[in-house]
Amino acid sequence: MSQITVLTTSRITYLDDFFIVAFLSFLIVLFAIPSIILVSETKHLFDEPSEDRKIHKKRLPNLGGVGIFTGFIFTCSLFVQNALLPYYNYILAAAIILFVTGLKDDLIGLGSLKKFIAQIIAACVLVVFADIRISSLYGIIGIHELPYIISVVLSIFTIIVITNAFNLIDGIDGLAGGIGSVVCLTYGVLFCTLHEFGLALIAFSLLGAIIGFLYYNVAPARIFMGDTGSLLIGMLASVLTIKFIELENSTSNVYSIFFEASPAIAVAILIIPLFDTIRVFTLRTIKSNSPFVADRNHLHHRLIDLNYTHTQAALILVMVNIIFILLALTFQFLGNHLLLALIIGFVLLLNMFVTRRIKHTEELNTESNKVSV
Repeated sequence: MSQITVLTTSRITYLDDFFIVAFLSFLIVLFAIPSIILVSETKHLFDEPSEDRKIHKKRLPNLGGVGIFTGFIFTCSLFVQNALLPYYNYILAAAIILFVTGLKDDLIGLGSLKKFIAQIIAACVLVVFADIRISSLYGIIGIHELPYIISVVLSIFTIIVITNAFNLIDGIDGLAGGIGSVVCLTYGVLFCTLHEFGLALIAFSLLGAIIGFLYYNVAPARIFMGDTGSLLIGMLASVLTIKFIELENSTSNVYSIFFEASPAIAVAILIIPLFDTIRVFTLRTIKSNSPFVADRNHLHHRLIDLNYTHTQAALILVMVNIIFILLALTFQFLGNHLLLALIIGFVLLLNMFVTRRIKHTEELNTESNKVSV
């Protein structure tokens, strides 16, 4: 009980205190998901594998995000106090907007324009009311402090991109949850180090909720998180990302020296969702297709085409994400420009390797078909 008391004061100093928060959130989701599965089966609320791009071939409930939202909101409501995170009410408001939007989309479908408008509204709540925004580029391309209007527009754009990035990688069992867990754990530890305990509570609460969901989502999955879960995770990841970048402006020199290239580190933390989003949008544009029309060009689709299982493909991408995070933290002394160049170089090499493997596999399959004929 003494540890729980510590959580509600400004004296939170130990990671084991946050383990309690994550574990409580984990338990809530762990016990909530079976009821959600039962209701979904009773009311015939399934994700139908009606599109060619979908890898799953059987009907499964897609309301796992309801459990994630419940575990996260309940835990944060218990432990996040105004003194720790004065703008938590705005984060909650934005989360509710995306929860309702994702829930409607998962249940009956929702047009992309309406989803986009809901994301803009949620992003405006965070940027304008909570003042969660990027105020500087820290010398990247020679730009430092940003005018307020440009800062607002850039921040809204960043939130929407990161939110949709998590929505786009939710294509195979365990991937969005696995990447989300890595992102939350990383930010949770970093914010503890920086003594930003309110943000650490957000990260660890979401971490526990995602792990509770993953128990039912690893292959073979029994439930999907749906847009309800992926939009929530993406939005919260964008909040943690912007606040981490901005801490370089707001903390003491001790913390700023410890994290010398926070924008580059943030890119590394989100490297798989960000790169996959940029990659598929670029490929769709090159092929004169709409960037918003879904296809099978995602990284996880490519790995599945290389005959990896869902579990193997998800683990590969999660491990790659972890490697990039360790790389960024190790070489942060290089500064933003050099570190970003290093990250971009490595990710392009990774993409080249996967592309060549796919081409080689396709050539082997073609030769095999010719021989069989």
